[in-house]
Amino acid sequence: MPPKPKPTILVVDDTPTNINLLLEYLGQQGFKVLVAIDGESAIEQAEFAQPDLILLDVLMPGIDGFETCRRLKKNGATRSIPVIFMTALTETVDKVRGFKVGAVDYVTKPLQHEEVLARVTAHLTIQNLQRKLQEANERLEQRVIERTAELSEANAALKKEITERIRIEQALRESNDQIEKLKDRLQAENIYLQEEIKTEYNFEEIIGASAAMKKVFQRIEQVANTDTTVLITGETGTGKELVARAIHNHSSRRERPPIKVNCAALPATLVESELFGHEKGAFTGAASRKVGRFELADGGTIFLDEIGDVPLEVQVKLLRVLQEQEFERIGGTQTIKVDVRLIAATNRDLSKAVKDGAFRADLFYRLNVFPIHVPPLRERKEDIPLLVQHFVNKFKQKISRDISEISDETMQLLIDYHWPGNVRELASVIERAVVMSTSPVLRIDREAFLVSPATVSGLQEFSALEDVEREHILKILNQTSWIIDGPKGAAKILGLHPNTLRHRLQKLGIQRPTHHIS
Repeated sequence: MPPKPKPTILVVDDTPTNINLLLEYLGQQGFKVLVAIDGESAIEQAEFAQPDLILLDVLMPGIDGFETCRRLKKNGATRSIPVIFMTALTETVDKVRGFKVGAVDYVTKPLQHEEVLARVTAHLTIQNLQRKLQEANERLEQRVIERTAELSEANAALKKEITERIRIEQALRESNDQIEKLKDRLQAENIYLQEEIKTEYNFEEIIGASAAMKKVFQRIEQVANTDTTVLITGETGTGKELVARAIHNHSSRRERPPIKVNCAALPATLVESELFGHEKGAFTGAASRKVGRFELADGGTIFLDEIGDVPLEVQVKLLRVLQEQEFERIGGTQTIKVDVRLIAATNRDLSKAVKDGAFRADLFYRLNVFPIHVPPLRERKEDIPLLVQHFVNKFKQKISRDISEISDETMQLLIDYHWPGNVRELASVIERAVVMSTSPVLRIDREAFLVSPATVSGLQEFSALEDVEREHILKILNQTSWIIDGPKGAAKILGLHPNTLRHRLQKLGIQRPTHHIS
């Protein structure tokens, strides 16, 4: 470690005796001593040699000590050098003046060696401490700058990490939302498909070779591979749902399962929830979020059976889906966009319903873009033998009956019957006949029908088809003691949905006698 350099002291005095005294004494004390005899030369030496301390006489020729000190403190190169005045002046005002121009202390003449040494040593120590403090401050400032840069860099990295984490969390939330939506949809679709599997269809394919049915087939082929809305009309039991399925199965949407909604089977208060879904807590009993049938049908086809029974207040929302392909769940604020092809069916005269104010005209026009009318069975009697054979083959396998032939009398009886329940009623009659058959030859007598023999042989006696239907339904109601629902109810025997039968009762003006109890 190199030896520590000696402190340098500049002595400024115009008296040779004082200069020699201080030069000798301070040199003995280990200081390096420089000498100047006036203020001008003192300023030059101080700027050039940069002493550690200056002992400055007050009274000198030329510029005095006060002016010399003022100039030293004004100069940036010498400003920090401590100055101690040497003076014979004892007035307080002179000492104050010395401090004002920048001196740090003073010693009184005649000089005392011990006092000079004490004051010089003290101020050099202070100077050294200040220098060390300044160096420490500079090191600290540099460390602060470096640490601040490190922290800024770490903060930037942390901010970047937080931003990335927020982005990932947002992506995860969006993914979870999508998963929940898909989960809800798959769950709803699974429930729907399970319900469909449980449903026993009255017939599995459209059977017919008549001109009327060939026209229906042609209409199906024309519209199937488009997204055009289809309105299927026809009486109950004619096979409107099979026509809807045929359209879907020949369309570009056939990979998605068709979604069916029987509007007549739903209470009016639940139609909107069933079609469009609801959020949890949207109304009393809404314990969880429900995915509606339109949302479930996204990308595929929705079949609205008995659309004439949709309440007026729901028809507005249905019109919006047809026009905009969007809706909101009950109790929800999020607009849900869907891509759905709509097929509707009805056994009602919607144009009449529009006139009566029971159905919106604008919705009717949106639905009736491509109408398909399915004729009643009485208008295509040439298809009855084909349908009879089809149902015999179906039910003999289901019920395990060995039936190989249908008697001519039975076939003629079936052809002559007016079939108010259409193909669905025919299927019901054939199934009942197969169950009761004990011979390879299927026979059906007049008693097997649900109306009197006179009805079969003489339809001309009735003034209108509704009279036949009214007679037919009344007979079944009397047989079932006016019980509509259940496995032995009138609706089951007639092959109708209970709500559909109730609708027919109202339309035909059939009322239960007061003495009957259901």
